[in-house]
Amino acid sequence: MDDNSKTVVIAFDGTAASGKGTIAKLLANKLGYDYLDTGIMFRKVAYYCYAHDLNLEEDQDLANIIKEIDFYKPIDSKELYSDNISDIASKIAMQKNVRNVLLDIQRKFAENKKGVVIDGRDIGTVVFPNANFKFFFDATIEERANRRYKQLQKMGKSIKLPLVLEYLKIRDERDKGRNIAPLAKAEDSFLVDTSGLNIDKVLDIVLKKIENN
Repeated sequence: MDDNSKTVVIAFDGTAASGKGTIAKLLANKLGYDYLDTGIMFRKVAYYCYAHDLNLEEDQDLANIIKEIDFYKPIDSKELYSDNISDIASKIAMQKNVRNVLLDIQRKFAENKKGVVIDGRDIGTVVFPNANFKFFFDATIEERANRRYKQLQKMGKSIKLPLVLEYLKIRDERDKGRNIAPLAKAEDSFLVDTSGLNIDKVLDIVLKKIENN
């Protein structure tokens, strides 16, 4: 995004199942801003790779095919959140060329708009380091696992809670340990621990932080 842009950018980062996506969408609706979930973008790339049996090791080839993907085309959530697609998405997120192509799309999303709310893993540190507001969401691993478990149950998936917990631990390590754009709290971001808090309370915390600045 151009530094002279008048678009208000609100960045949400945080761990998986910490509630950032839910609150980001509610905030965007309340403020009348456009919303972008960058995690869904990686999942759609993963889905495309899986559907076309693409070699995940060919970084540049994957970057090139991203231009063929219609990110606005809906895909069944059961497929997007399958274990296989989740694993592929996490792997391609570590590839530099893929991230660079998506980075350009993400930044262009904020051009010439009243405001945008964007959530992901590196929004406040890499995508929009000069965002007007930055939030970093987290919660205990046990609570996050329980949330994801309930989410998967609603999608009709049969899975055990201990397996969800183990997967989140692996996901955290992969997100925080990758060389390219690792998950990290920006120094100027506001930490929101959502452990034990309901949606209304968390949204209220975020709104008050924005209103008081």
